[in-house]
This record gives sequence, C-alpha cells and structure tokens, in this order.
Amino acid sequence: KYYRYSDPDYSIHQISVTENDLKTMNNAVQILKQFKDFSMFKEMNGVIQKLEDSIQSTNQKSIIHLDKNERLKGLEHIDALYENILNKKVLKICYKSFKAREMNILTVHPQLLKEYNNRWFLICFQKDRIMTLALDRMEAVETDENAKYIDKDFDADQYFGEVIGVTVSETQRPQNVIYKVAPQHAPYVKTKPFHHSQMIVEEDETGTTFKICVQLNFELERLILGMGELITVL
Repeated sequence: KYYRYSDPDYSIHQISVTENDLKTMNNAVQILKQFKDFSMFKEMNGVIQKLEDSIQSTNQKSIIHLDKNERLKGLEHIDALYENILNKKVLKICYKSFKAREMNILTVHPQLLKEYNNRWFLICFQKDRIMTLALDRMEAVETDENAKYIDKDFDADQYFGEVIGVTVSETQRPQNVIYKVAPQHAPYVKTKPFHHSQMIVEEDETGTTFKICVQLNFELERLILGMGELITVL
C-alpha cells in the first residue's frame, strides 16, 4: 500500500513563499547566527545552516548586531541550569560569592535564568527565601535526585518590577528617586528610561528632572555614578 497527494502535481517543496517572507526569514537567520557560539544554541547550528541554504542567504552579511560576550565565566553551567529548571529538579551548587572566603554548597530550587548587563544569574528558592546567584561565581552544578522540587510559580515581571537590575530586597519598599540630568544628555534618558516608572517632573534650560520609584540597590547606584557630572540626585 502507499499514499499520495490527491493532486498529482502537488509537492510540499512548492509551497509559495513571497519575497517579503524570504527577507523576514533572512533577518531571523542573521540574528540566530549570532548565538552560534553560545552553548545553549550549539544544537541549532545545523538548523541555521539549513535555513541559510533554503533561503540562499549565506553570502549576506548581518545587519543586526547583538551585544554579547562568549568569554563570560560561568556560561558552561547554563545548559545544566536550563535543563533542571525545565525538568523541575533540585540543584546542589558549589558557590563562592565575592565576599566569602570559602566556597559553600547550596541546595536550591531553580526558578529562572536572567541576563543583566552582560552577566547571567540564577533566580532560585532556598528554604524560605528567593536567592539570586551569579553564574560566574559557581564552581560546580549537579542535580540532587533525592530532593523534592518546590515550584514557586515564579513571576519574573512582578519580582523585578520595582528594581533596576537583579538585586531585590524582600523587606525594602520602593522609594521615589528624583534626579536632574544636564540638557545635552536628557534626551538619552528620555528615550532610554532608567526604569519603567520614570516620569518627567520638570524641564527647563538647566536640564530635565526625572522621578522613578524603585528599591535602592547597587545597580541603581552604579547607573547614577556612571553618568558622572551629567546627573544630580535631588
């Protein structure tokens, strides 16, 4: 027995694709190519090559460039962390923070992988608290098959909604932070707000005054200090 299409002239290879479809796929391929060296996307290399061959885009240079750093310490753990979050497995992590003298063994329930400022972090649950662990401080990661996983149904948008960066305090309430930016730099802050709560309080020839409502953390301090004399915290 055998099967065939009711239309003898039909072929799955003759699906009509418009020129605009090809351009759209080509743009997607160029973006995906930038992740080739990233461990999570190594299995995508063959798929990306097939897409390139299909839409004849091999010789076209990329016109979209993403900021990335393949030499970041800790990237080798991403695959294991991703799989354990996906499969809801408990982890044992050998971790040494910048402040610690010795390495600690942490038993955690991984919830989320987050990237901020070209660094990767694992958001996890330990005992009765949420922890943020930097991947570049992890020495080893292994699955704890004997422990029962706790799923916190983690909502990243809500958890990080009142902070800049990844440092979240469970006890600190968000505060109004008011700052004035010099006229020549104010347009950059307008078009790329420090935080989604940012609003303009006042604007004149001496500069623009903004207000955000956030927790006071290291990332906020670093962001402000990074602008030097162009910003004044009121």
